[in-house]
Amino acid sequence: MQFLPSVIGSSNGKESILPADSVFQVRPFLNKLCLEYEHLQHFKKLVFRQHPTYAFELIENVKEDPPDFRIKRGGKIIGLELTAYTPSTRRKQVAFFGKIQDQFLQAHRCGALRNLQGVYIELSFKTDDGTPKKVDEKTFVELTQAFSKLSPRRDKKNRICSNGGNPYPLGESGETNDGGIGWYVYAVSETPSYGTALANETGFDINYVYRRWTDSSEVFEELQNRIDAKDHGRNGTEELLISAGAPSLDGWVIASESTCMAHCIKEWTGPKAKPKHLKRIFLDIWGADQLHILYEANQ
Repeated sequence: MQFLPSVIGSSNGKESILPADSVFQVRPFLNKLCLEYEHLQHFKKLVFRQHPTYAFELIENVKEDPPDFRIKRGGKIIGLELTAYTPSTRRKQVAFFGKIQDQFLQAHRCGALRNLQGVYIELSFKTDDGTPKKVDEKTFVELTQAFSKLSPRRDKKNRICSNGGNPYPLGESGETNDGGIGWYVYAVSETPSYGTALANETGFDINYVYRRWTDSSEVFEELQNRIDAKDHGRNGTEELLISAGAPSLDGWVIASESTCMAHCIKEWTGPKAKPKHLKRIFLDIWGADQLHILYEANQ
């Protein structure tokens, strides 16, 4: 996992945010229904705590879909659709890097990269925008050989030795022969790493940093796209829940989705146009534990 500070700046008269880049992985969901049920339960918890007048009970998940669920509030049956704020570029990069992590996991299962528990390695890709690129076999072997030398030095009680300075291999760095990928050991812990499938099984973790400026117009455009896609009115769909920073089907959680949304939502003034069918729209920001009502039709 990576935990870096969020930075607030200004560009073209607009306030922008460079969010903390933190990605971790929880247990993947068995299917879409299990994922949606988890999102629904998180929403229900926040409704009870922050907006109790909108408390509801679940009637059923709907086979025809849409809507995803039918809920009951004040004696009325309501069709509830679920969707997520998932900026596609960031999600695609996380999924792609997950495949790179899988390569290292397979290498560990075959006997390589042993005794690296507690080591956190950061990769940097020398591409135009810093996004990860495919790691070919030659480059992968190169990285594996370099990382295999990073085993922390421990004393007889299995404590990491520092010898008065930084504990090895903290601060160690290098790059591939072609200069395409750099690496840096940014943390060494007494306890095994955790948070991704790689870390949970091996005790060490390999991450990368990708950070970009985001402003409210970009966030609101994605929100509007989610609203437009769900404003169909089919089968009695009247309410919409948008989740930001929630886990994906494969368990990935991107903290910057919550950070960006929690900061930018302060400027929200409503949808660009009045929804044709939706009567109420909720926004659940997981990382901030906030529930917002984005839209409510005049009753």
